[in-house]
Amino acid sequence: MTYEADPAGLGVGKRYGPLKTGGIVGAVGGVGSETTAVFQLNNGEDDGSNATSISLPAYAVIKEIEITKTAAYAASSTFDVQLDGTSCLATATPLVLTGTGYVNAALHATAANTQVGATAEDVTVVVNANGLASTTGAAEIVVTYTRV
Repeated sequence: MTYEADPAGLGVGKRYGPLKTGGIVGAVGGVGSETTAVFQLNNGEDDGSNATSISLPAYAVIKEIEITKTAAYAASSTFDVQLDGTSCLATATPLVLTGTGYVNAALHATAANTQVGATAEDVTVVVNANGLASTTGAAEIVVTYTRV
């Protein structure tokens, strides 16, 4: 970046060119900004030994959880979405992953279950044993959250 000491004679310097912002790229989310965390589930890719999780920033609030099923899972296959180990959904096993289509999952009635505390927390998708053992099935889970 080029710097000129006093181009207009007003005692103020002038910088030309791009300003370095410390490694920030793209849009920077601030208070009230809405962001999504997307989870792709495909049968046979998860054996249950490691949960799929995405870190949410401090004080984020989960606003909506949607699932789009593109291939049917075996009977009694369910999933749960958890924030720091606590269910964000109205029931511990909210959706049976059979058939295909779109569902908007009901959030837990307790606000603390859907709000991140003072430090970042992980949002995790947990699939039950039937879902893990299923030989068919594919789904996308979208968690929409805002910064407070």
